[in-house]
Amino acid sequence: MNNQTVADELPKLSVKGQRWMLVLVLILGALFSVLTPPMKSPDEAGHVMRAYFLSQGRWGLKTEACSEEGYWCRHGSSMSGGDLDKGLYEYLNAYDTARHQKENSLDDVLASGIRWHGEKVFSPAAGTGFYFPLIYTPQALALGVGELFGLSVSKSYYLARAAVVMAGALILILAFSIYLPSPAVWLLLALPMSIFQAASASIDFLSTALAMLAICCFVRASGRVGVVNRKLLWLMAASIFVVATCRPHLAAMVFLLFTVAWQSKRRWVWGLASGTALLVLLWTVAAISGTVDFRTGREAGSAQVALFYFNNPGELFRVLNRTLANDGLVGYYVKSFIGVFADHAFPGSRYVWLGGFLVLSTVLSISPLVAWRSMVWVRLVLLTAGMATAALAFIAMLVAWSPFPANIIEGVQGRYLLVPVILVLVGLSAGWSFSGPRGLVCKGVALLAGVYGVLVSAQGIMSFFYVPLVPAVVIPVGESAMPGLLPSPVLSPGQPLIMPLPEQNAHGHQPMRWIGMMTATYARRLRGQMAIILTDDEGKQVQAPPVDLSRARDNLYLYAPVPAGRWNRVELRVLSGDGGLSIWMPQGVDGQGPLGTGCLVVVEESNSLVYTRGCPLPG
Repeated sequence: MNNQTVADELPKLSVKGQRWMLVLVLILGALFSVLTPPMKSPDEAGHVMRAYFLSQGRWGLKTEACSEEGYWCRHGSSMSGGDLDKGLYEYLNAYDTARHQKENSLDDVLASGIRWHGEKVFSPAAGTGFYFPLIYTPQALALGVGELFGLSVSKSYYLARAAVVMAGALILILAFSIYLPSPAVWLLLALPMSIFQAASASIDFLSTALAMLAICCFVRASGRVGVVNRKLLWLMAASIFVVATCRPHLAAMVFLLFTVAWQSKRRWVWGLASGTALLVLLWTVAAISGTVDFRTGREAGSAQVALFYFNNPGELFRVLNRTLANDGLVGYYVKSFIGVFADHAFPGSRYVWLGGFLVLSTVLSISPLVAWRSMVWVRLVLLTAGMATAALAFIAMLVAWSPFPANIIEGVQGRYLLVPVILVLVGLSAGWSFSGPRGLVCKGVALLAGVYGVLVSAQGIMSFFYVPLVPAVVIPVGESAMPGLLPSPVLSPGQPLIMPLPEQNAHGHQPMRWIGMMTATYARRLRGQMAIILTDDEGKQVQAPPVDLSRARDNLYLYAPVPAGRWNRVELRVLSGDGGLSIWMPQGVDGQGPLGTGCLVVVEESNSLVYTRGCPLPG
């Protein structure tokens, strides 16, 4: 079988199929965009900020001088960020991302009424500093249109979600019109995690779609050795550049371009590949050197950490081995690959079924032997790229996020491995048109599993965000105090609150990730920010990101993220504003006074809850 014949037999999505796919993606995208509460997608608030900066004509982040030492200010330098409209700032802080049920009606009413202010406030967004801003074009256009035409911030935000769905759908349709990958890849795009991210204003759906476009261009171009399609290669190079500069672990996809250059033996293709690689490198260096990020709490910067492991490869492999040998972490990677919604995991049976469907679909999608012989180099490059990008996902989090020196690699999520797995699956199936009985069975399994994935996603969103796991405890404010509870002294600029954490956490085996506090606001809407300072057994202290006091609600738990660790004491201190809240505390045995600890909830790494005895269950 010659190369021309191989190229001609490669499948691609028909015009009719394109129309049906567009309708299907838009319907599902609209449904899940509306169902998913705001800011539940990982890091969605940061992505919205970066999109807004782009809508204002700012391509990069800036770093300002500051004086008040805290979470985002150290040594006179602010954490990298930008000027955010005050209305958008208020909207992003209106929702509690850690709450274990959908935001109450008061949150929705307050957030929906927020308008664009025109006044700007500086907001840190260092987590987005490494992303090339072009990936935010759909969201930026939507936010710009919303602000220009006087839409509420809420409507502008949902318009940004819709823009992501539309742009991602069009990119995927373009990709599949060039080369239609195996049904196993279809299933990957219908996994709950993929659906959940596609319905957000983050960049996950766009980056996955662009990576898919680059892969499809590569397979099509590699199927015609000696025949060079300039438009196809330029499209491939542009897609790889954007993907590699917003997802650093996907930088290895540049080698797909070099493979085409080697096959074509054309100088300009070599130049295109080299130029793309150089631009990716230049942007990465500029982003690392120009971004000030205090979130990790490390003294060493990313460049220093990278240099250390480059000079000590043995230590790099030891950290990787310890990470992959941790059964708990590997289990989390699998779950967060299939689907974890805002730290909510599905029942175990859902993962078994979806994992089984994926394995079966993959086995059925493996190409016949004749196809392997005709496209062996294409397969080897795709399989190598898949393994390389997976390895780089771990290395990137080791360099940019994990403590230094690291015992294990922190911060890796299963969703980071979606594109590496796509590369592997395309490599296993390239060159087969999925005709015949086995191809029909493969398509049927993938479609059945896709429908199941959609249903699981919808059920998960409803149960995680709309139906409380336990009855919500809302005790009205009145003349009679909450039964069995007393309020702590009121938090004020001169009056911090210091409380021990639930004893189980101090002696447990899992670090805490979130803290919840049952607050009393005395029926008022508070203003200002509150610092959370944590102390361990050895007296070491860390400060969590500041908490906006406007999020506190009377007689409900207020959740906030904290640095991972085994802490035994928490201190609440006013950063700005007048404070004005108390923490409900269980009464002592005599019923005359509080026990000295508040109604606190500790959320551990496994999402298990530890809460103060004698307090209402967290809702």
